[in-house]
Amino acid sequence: MTVLKRGSRRVLVACSIVSLLGIAAADAEDGDVLASLRLEVVPEAGRETAYGVPLSLASLPRSIGWWETLVPAVEGDARFRGALLGLVAPCCDDNTALSCCCEQGGRSCNIIRSGKGLTACLIIEHGFDMADVQASVLEWLRFARPPSPPSTSVSAVDGLPFSV
Repeated sequence: MTVLKRGSRRVLVACSIVSLLGIAAADAEDGDVLASLRLEVVPEAGRETAYGVPLSLASLPRSIGWWETLVPAVEGDARFRGALLGLVAPCCDDNTALSCCCEQGGRSCNIIRSGKGLTACLIIEHGFDMADVQASVLEWLRFARPPSPPSTSVSAVDGLPFSV
């Protein structure tokens, strides 16, 4: 067994402390990078939208109400289908927002319902074209269901609706 002299132990302790500080600084920088990326991708609450309703989870029931009342009138509209087919579902990246896995088997998904309701409202009440509908619904979905934090078992991109 090797015994370290007093000076050698101090050097070893000092090196260990410097290493730990370096790791902590790197973690802080990574956190800053993640935070700045999140700000670029996830819109802030209260942000004005192209349709005049600030982003807020309080809008969720209204959007779901539009799903119930307006969606039947636009389901055959090319803008409705095209906008939703061009978005990845926020909960499953192997489905589009038009046919989310949460709705299979008669189940319901309030995030998808709100996105579909918003889509219908933008077409019927605002006359948006497909590109504007898609951009607005993408903004809503990114706000309403932001990406999972990378510290969980879910990947950092999971749940983030991107245009396809």
